[in-house]
Amino acid sequence: MKIYISIRGFTLIEVTIATAIMAMIVMLLAQMYISGTISSEKEIAKSKLQVEAKSALEGINSNIKLSAKMEPSYTTDTSVTYTSSATTLILDIPAIDSSNTFIYSGSQKAYDHIIYYLDPDNTDNLHKLVFSDNPNSRLYSQNNSDQIILNDVQSVSFGYDSAPPNSVEVTTDLTLASTGQGETRTVNVSSQSKRRNSD
Repeated sequence: MKIYISIRGFTLIEVTIATAIMAMIVMLLAQMYISGTISSEKEIAKSKLQVEAKSALEGINSNIKLSAKMEPSYTTDTSVTYTSSATTLILDIPAIDSSNTFIYSGSQKAYDHIIYYLDPDNTDNLHKLVFSDNPNSRLYSQNNSDQIILNDVQSVSFGYDSAPPNSVEVTTDLTLASTGQGETRTVNVSSQSKRRNSD
């Protein structure tokens, strides 16, 4: 007796349907992966902005607390004058030597000066200027330094409880904005700080 075994393969239609289903599954998985990656990158970029803004704000607050007063204006040795405003903060900080002792010039305390200002030519940048004339001051090594402490600045606002030099408290509002992957990410941080020192 002869036994016939029927070996039947897949038809062309079955192969085409299976291939189409597999392609759809692969495309769906790829889209989910890409979407998750983009979302993750956006969150990382926003977190980075938040960290930068908070770090700059902490530095500003720390110097406000150390200051003896906020000046209405300051003129540098090169005759450049800075004036206190919503975008410029001028701080007089008692000069301290390496052993944390106040420095005196005669009977008067010596002062270092720190200025935070929004660059008028490139309003994305917040600067920190340091002026220190006393060689014994801890800040003397930074004398005449101009450091960009923040990029991507959309706005900065220094609010004074009264006009300098009578200010005691400063409210600082910072808004950072960064554009990437067709989307603008914005971060707002704000704080109030009081000076602890006096003349």
